[in-house]
Amino acid sequence: MSSPFAIFRKHQRVLMVVVTGFAMISFVLLGAVQDPRQMPTTLVILFLAAMAGGIAWMAGLRSGKASEYGLTGVLIGAILGLGVAFSTREAAAVQMDGGNLSVAEVSDLRRQRYLANQFIQAAVSRSAGQTNNPFLTYFAMQQFGFGFSSQDSITTTDVVFGEALRREADEMGLTIPEDVAWSYIKEATGERLTAEQFTEIRKQLQVSEAELIDALREEIKAKKTFELMYGRNFATPETYWDYHRQLNVNASAELVRIPVSAFVADGAEPSEAELQELFAMYRSNVPGFTPEGRRDEGRPGFAQPRRLQIGYLEAVYDAIEPLVDEPTEEEIQAEYEQRYLKSIPDAMDLPPSLELPPSLNLPLDAPELPLPGATEKMENAPAPGTPPGEPGREPQLPLPGETPEQPEAAPSNDSAPKESNKEEKPADETPSEDVPKDDKSSSSVLKLENLQFVAFQDDPAETDADAPAADSPQEEKPTAEEKPEPKADAEAPAEQPAPKESAEEKPATPEKPEDGSTPPSDATEKPVSDDKPSTEGKPAEDSDTEKPSDKDKAAESTEEMDVPPAPKSDVPPLDDALKAEIKEDLLRRKVQEEIRNRATKAYEFLSTIGYNVQLLPEDDGYLTREEATKKIEEYAEKNGLEYVVTPMLSQTELRDSEDYAIGRAFTSLGSPQLVSQSLFQTAVTDLYRVGQADSFGTGSGFAYWKLADKPAYIPETLEDGDYVKDQVIEVWKQTQAAPKAEERAKKLAEKVQQSDKPMAEVLSDETVTGAEDSLFLTIRDTGTFSWMQRSSAPPTNMMQTPQVRQSVVSGADDAGTRFFQTVFNQLEEGGAGVAPNDDNSAYYVIRLKDKNPDPSSEEEYKQLRQNFIDSGMPPTFAQMANEEIRQHSINWVERIFEKYNVVISAGAEG
Repeated sequence: MSSPFAIFRKHQRVLMVVVTGFAMISFVLLGAVQDPRQMPTTLVILFLAAMAGGIAWMAGLRSGKASEYGLTGVLIGAILGLGVAFSTREAAAVQMDGGNLSVAEVSDLRRQRYLANQFIQAAVSRSAGQTNNPFLTYFAMQQFGFGFSSQDSITTTDVVFGEALRREADEMGLTIPEDVAWSYIKEATGERLTAEQFTEIRKQLQVSEAELIDALREEIKAKKTFELMYGRNFATPETYWDYHRQLNVNASAELVRIPVSAFVADGAEPSEAELQELFAMYRSNVPGFTPEGRRDEGRPGFAQPRRLQIGYLEAVYDAIEPLVDEPTEEEIQAEYEQRYLKSIPDAMDLPPSLELPPSLNLPLDAPELPLPGATEKMENAPAPGTPPGEPGREPQLPLPGETPEQPEAAPSNDSAPKESNKEEKPADETPSEDVPKDDKSSSSVLKLENLQFVAFQDDPAETDADAPAADSPQEEKPTAEEKPEPKADAEAPAEQPAPKESAEEKPATPEKPEDGSTPPSDATEKPVSDDKPSTEGKPAEDSDTEKPSDKDKAAESTEEMDVPPAPKSDVPPLDDALKAEIKEDLLRRKVQEEIRNRATKAYEFLSTIGYNVQLLPEDDGYLTREEATKKIEEYAEKNGLEYVVTPMLSQTELRDSEDYAIGRAFTSLGSPQLVSQSLFQTAVTDLYRVGQADSFGTGSGFAYWKLADKPAYIPETLEDGDYVKDQVIEVWKQTQAAPKAEERAKKLAEKVQQSDKPMAEVLSDETVTGAEDSLFLTIRDTGTFSWMQRSSAPPTNMMQTPQVRQSVVSGADDAGTRFFQTVFNQLEEGGAGVAPNDDNSAYYVIRLKDKNPDPSSEEEYKQLRQNFIDSGMPPTFAQMANEEIRQHSINWVERIFEKYNVVISAGAEG
């Protein structure tokens, strides 16, 4: 047997070619593939065909049929390669023209996006020296981050859109060199990123420099392609000028509404073909919107919204009122005292220093008190020059008709007044009840309800001619050397007789010295003597001046102090009218309390029923829907409630329904919210959960639960649902009648235009349709309104700008954009026009009364333009521009996916 090496030596030339071919395949082709599992299908087929062909060729050398064997081997290897490639290759996660994407490839695209965004975020923060600044990071990612929906969530749709953009770039021949990536980094960081910081970030991301730069290049390529193909949406200065006018130009108008339903012909019915045609045209959109979700005013739509069925127990106000006892006379009296007399303090509530003797505790309806005497002053008023708040001096008010004691005239042979010790009475001591009215009591003050506080000021210095000698005797003024220092406790002059009944002394109010100097702050006080009668009202012993009468004193006091009369009580008497009012209020309060109690008990009962309904049939206590309904109806009849089950209603139908008050009630558990809004925030499967609500409009209380929930859907046929065919018929009738309504509105507008009289006079004898048996027109005045208005609700945070929305016009609450365009862009003052409402169910005849600023006034419009220039670029404009761009923008993702026939499998979406 010959050796294998002999065969090799015999065919060494041919075998060298074969070995060289295998080496080339192994080191050149296979070396380009990092992961053998991701080897391209073509390469797998070539590799296996070459291997099988070479082996078969070698096997055919002995028989002299190497060529035949070799070709057969190549064919077998190619078939084997195809089988291996398609059996081992995973299914495509994304199918698209130009090459499908596997799950691993989609994962690589996500990692590429993540690396690029994480690097930009870290580079901007490190270069700015702020590693944890959310505002800096947010604005940096908005400008330099990558992604077409959100940088926070990297979805499959977003990265596939980026891959499609890169394929668009390849078709256009767009390339991104490495230096573009470095320039992008410098621009994002302001050329502040150092090499050390770049290396530190790269190591934290655990990525090589080449891989990081390649990720940036790929993401920059997609971003630049998007900007080149689709650009950015910007509002022009003219658009911003329109926004300024919409917010700041006001108008007022007269209008009349012409409903389309009034022109529907009796007995008009569509054919089946007409219904099918109309249904096919609008079945995939909701009213007022395109199938893509853009606003299209007046467009019909038959896509069905989500609908709910609700059951609720209602405690109706009119039904509960007869069950409540009427308020008694005692309750009415107590409510009267609580409402009108509680704020008036009793004598026992006053501090001891403010209590009155019983003889002065006057009733509320007492006659006005006489004015104090001409020389009457507040007790313990600080003397001129006394610092405010000096301790030991509490202001007190004189009693009615009382004249404060005056200091005696200083004896001519004395150089200074004699000092006497002051005796004070405890603050809680009150005078005896048998004190006469005309006696003085220095510690007594009128009750607060009989007093009116007034501000007292120092009187200007009186001259000798102005001051009565008997009333204001002059004390001998001290010299500058003898002027005493202020003291905390005032010293009294020589003793003055006092009445026996007086329990306390009163400080005298000294007059100012003749030379204008400030008297000592420690005003002299008169001690009280219990064994001498009062000398008040008598002239001083050494005074020849006659004492003025009490009447003159009152007149002088009025001129000097300007004391207003004591206020009269404004407490209403408890007459029959007031009793009826209080009784009605008490009854309403009782009924509301009873409604709340019954609604709470109904909530607890319904919660128990809801629990039993959700049990399994084999569980104890399980109730079927019919059994539960029967129990609820029995409970409602026993407790004076009503149980109502609604049909399937959309959110709008439930909120606007006049038959089911539950829709406009507010939840009473948790944060107040409309029931129609709260229920549509629950999950579709969340049934029989009980809630409680109150209606501020009707006064009713509710306990409710959701019985059925049908999600939104697009109907396939006219019979797909209980409402579809009826909606199509209604739209068909409206479409047929709309031209007649518009024609009638234009005739009326022409008649108004030709007259200078108000619309109410011009159309006073006109009817809606023009026929005699039709209803007369109702003319409405809109008042002043603008096209757009800012929300009056305060923003929830300081970064939020006030929301802007279309104004609601009085008399035309369903007005849409076409209405405002007619008023502000087409009509002049005094002109008349026609505009449809939002859903084409009515036409408005409009007569513009005035517009402010006046378009014909060059000066007013010049000022409007200047205000626009001065306002710069307020955030309100950006908000309005973004909303308009959103409404009219094109879905670029959808467009490019259609071009590349992109289909993303359900498992790959994320």
